[in-house]
Amino acid sequence: MKETIGNVTLDYTFYPGEDLYSDGAVEDELLSIAREYDASELNQVIAERKSWPILYHFSHVRQNIVGSLPISKKDRVLEIGSGCGAITGALSEKAASVTCVELSRKRSHINAWRNRNCGNVEILVGNFQDIEKTIGTYDVITLIGVFEYSNGYIGGEQPFVDMLKIIRTHLAPGGRLVIAIENRLGLKYWAGCTEDHTGTWFEGIEDYPETRGVHTFSYKELDQVVQSAGGLKYQMYYPYPDYKFPLQIFSDERLPQPGELKELRYNFDRARMVLFDEIKVADSLICNDLFPVYSNSFLMILTQEETELPKEHCIYTKYSNERAEQFSTRTEIWSMGEGRMEVRKLPASEKSANFVNRLYPNYLALQSQYQSAGVQVNRCQEREEGVALEFCQGRTLEEELDQLLAENRIQELRSLLGSVAAMLKGAAAIPFRMTEEFREVFGEAEFDRELLCPALCNIDPVASNLIRREDGWDMLDYEWSFDFPVPAEYQIFRLLHYYLYTSTKRDSLQKLDLFAEAGISPEELAVFQQMEQHFQAFIQTGRVPMRDMYDAISPGVCFDASALAAIQRKQNTRKIQIYVDQGQDFSEDNSWHLNTENGRFSGSISLPEGTVRLRIDPCEENCIVEVEEYLLSNGQEDFPVPMVCKGRRICADTYYFSDNDPYFLIDVPKGMTQMKLSVKISYLGTEGTHPIGKLEEENGRLQNQLARAAEESAMAVDRLQRTSLQSAGLERENQALKNELKQLREKIQQMENTRVWKAYTRIRGNK
Repeated sequence: MKETIGNVTLDYTFYPGEDLYSDGAVEDELLSIAREYDASELNQVIAERKSWPILYHFSHVRQNIVGSLPISKKDRVLEIGSGCGAITGALSEKAASVTCVELSRKRSHINAWRNRNCGNVEILVGNFQDIEKTIGTYDVITLIGVFEYSNGYIGGEQPFVDMLKIIRTHLAPGGRLVIAIENRLGLKYWAGCTEDHTGTWFEGIEDYPETRGVHTFSYKELDQVVQSAGGLKYQMYYPYPDYKFPLQIFSDERLPQPGELKELRYNFDRARMVLFDEIKVADSLICNDLFPVYSNSFLMILTQEETELPKEHCIYTKYSNERAEQFSTRTEIWSMGEGRMEVRKLPASEKSANFVNRLYPNYLALQSQYQSAGVQVNRCQEREEGVALEFCQGRTLEEELDQLLAENRIQELRSLLGSVAAMLKGAAAIPFRMTEEFREVFGEAEFDRELLCPALCNIDPVASNLIRREDGWDMLDYEWSFDFPVPAEYQIFRLLHYYLYTSTKRDSLQKLDLFAEAGISPEELAVFQQMEQHFQAFIQTGRVPMRDMYDAISPGVCFDASALAAIQRKQNTRKIQIYVDQGQDFSEDNSWHLNTENGRFSGSISLPEGTVRLRIDPCEENCIVEVEEYLLSNGQEDFPVPMVCKGRRICADTYYFSDNDPYFLIDVPKGMTQMKLSVKISYLGTEGTHPIGKLEEENGRLQNQLARAAEESAMAVDRLQRTSLQSAGLERENQALKNELKQLREKIQQMENTRVWKAYTRIRGNK
């Protein structure tokens, strides 16, 4: 028995007469949507209904998993477990024909209705075990989110190995088997996401102690299954954040770099815990060559052992297709053999072909514009489809900045950002003026000063798009280039904004006023933020990105341990650390911490035998330390001993430290066994020089002026008393001096009323 829906044929020869599994009423809603809406309308339906099943089954991002697969118009595709057709349409566009195998009749109907315009799709409804015996060979066979259910498909003692053996017999010569599956040891599970199939925490990483019927694998386990099946070899790819909604697909030939993994809003289906900073841990795994082991998902392309792999093949894909269709693209990196690489920028739909084709004329104009500044624009060549770009290697500006940040070389980081900002400003020569084209893209913008613009403004020289060369920079991506006036300061704003706010490891830099250092006033910053919002709305016209639907669809975070860890880390930085030198210098191994209560410590500390020096670190931030008591003792008598201080004494026994490494050094005479210590610490934060230092200097200057004025006033009064002169001149002089004295006292009073100075005077005991 067969049925036709649109151009799609459904074959019920092996249908058992009823659906053996179902998600219930939601499938009726999915079927209704598939019937009533065109593919171009589904994104809006998802945004309006705010439902995980609708997002999961109808998001076009699902299709990204097959977007860069090597499938040609000559290939016959077998899609096993096609479900509601999330990727059937994408396969249909690439292949000569697509044969689907799906057990559920209702899901097959959903598939047929949503892909009813595809004339090369047939759906075989029934159990794969029954259907398999009647089908021939195919050039491509897909198991997308299916292989983990092999036990239900074919059963047996080794269902996963047997599944591969069976499918191998249906591969045509040179054919490819595609498997997409979760990694049971994926980082997201350690970070606090529930297991995708069971909805329970840690079920997969504990190797499914309570689960039967579904099973995912680690990298090593997948390899063992393939080896046990025999006759197959594979290439491994790593979809990120996972295979369901991949935005990037890495490979062993092109693994992620530190700072490249930034997605946190991806678990739409269930509440999660946050057990640590996932971005920082991902970077740590990358730096230790462990990313493949902890990738959230795997994409395997298997071939028969005798099949020769093509010399030219894709090793990386990045999707930018959550934009409006006319701006949607796919960026690929290809290995061309003999160590050569090539970057390809491709339209993600017919509507975006013109957008991609603009890259070549942009390249010619930008190369001329930036040549004198030592900038090499990424070389571009026109192709029949899209463009080919030079593959540039080296350290990105983002990587250099992150290294300086990790090493706390903040001044060098500022200097580097300043030099890049100067480079961008150097190419600007045209005064800004409002145009209709500007309004369409960026909205209204008014500035209080004249800003200069480059002739062609590439707004995307962000830190990840600039690669260091010996004599300058390579500018990688320039698809967002505009030939109407856009201020160079907006380029700088985007450079800083997307560096500061795309990784949690850069949070500390957000407290620095890097925008002001780049010459961007608070008023201009507000205008640029509005421009950026308008620009994002412009490029997303008609599309709602998945990340914008996260709060409405996801149950959110039920427990955030990373926040508790941050509090604990801050508490640890506010402990006193005692270092002991017993003749071999100071070391972390020969140190311990003292707990404080509201910044106070008072007690007696035992000194190890042979102690010759002590170092006392009051905390790990700017601070003021009031030493209330400090004595060394031999057990019978107490001795005051001099100490060397890294900070600055601001009054008797009170010290000001203006960096994050404050300490005292003490030489310990022989025979000392104890130290009596009583201190009060005022914590002033970790960023920059605290204003109390400037206040203290200003107070000293004003006090000197006050003393001089008081002395001069006293001398004038004395002259009056001795001479009993009432001359108007002396009276005016005396009054003027009194007025000056009054003004100085008022200025000091104003300063003393500030919050910072009140805290300072409390520390000194001046109430």
